Amino acid sequence: ASEEESDRMMWVQAMYRATGQSHKPVPPTQVQKLSNGQLSRIQGGGLDGHISLFYADRARKHGMDEFIQADPCKFDHQDLFEMVQRLTLDHRLNDSYSCLGWFSPGQVFVLDEYCARYGVRGCHRHLCYLNDLLGRAENGTMIDPTLMHYSFAFCASHVHGNRPDGIGTVTNDERDIFEDIKERLRCFLENQISNFRYCFPFGRPEGALKATLSLLERVMMKDIATPVPPDEVRG
Repeated sequence: ASEEESDRMMWVQAMYRATGQSHKPVPPTQVQKLSNGQLSRIQGGGLDGHISLFYADRARKHGMDEFIQADPCKFDHQDLFEMVQRLTLDHRLNDSYSCLGWFSPGQVFVLDEYCARYGVRGCHRHLCYLNDLLGRAENGTMIDPTLMHYSFAFCASHVHGNRPDGIGTVTNDERDIFEDIKERLRCFLENQISNFRYCFPFGRPEGALKATLSLLERVMMKDIATPVPPDEVRG
């Protein structure tokens, strides 16, 4: 989605690093963008011809040229961003005990750049992130409750009419997804606190139990300004 070859290559490499692809994608260069007639002419050109043929064939086989040259306006970037963010989180959680769900600076750069280039809404981004984090936490992966708190607070402020990112609108789908995630999150947090001896053995990770209680209080709030009565939290 760029007319500059150098910018396009940097963008593809950043996506590759963030999502941990096993094969480094190489955008086709001018030498690789060959017609069938040109391919037939270089087949007898020795080693250089075979190398050019190899790269051209690989680019066509993996569809890199088609995606790199595609018109970005013809894609649903909300869905594509959700997939990119999920793959990035999967790669990051390969070392889950050190990251606890937090993205690396390089990964944050890629996701920020994607949102800026293709107009992905901030509320949609955090809803997808919160949904992915919650899904992994429900399956037993250790996720930092402070991280979930940040995304939940952003979405709650957005849904209740504040403008944390300068955008004052929220779609019906975003509101419905938020309510579903809010209920799932409440059940998950109540289960963790009820079984805190098993979920936070010996108070580990440090500060996680306190952060979980703080997040539960936030989830139980009816709006972003009215605190929850202590008796309701204890109940």
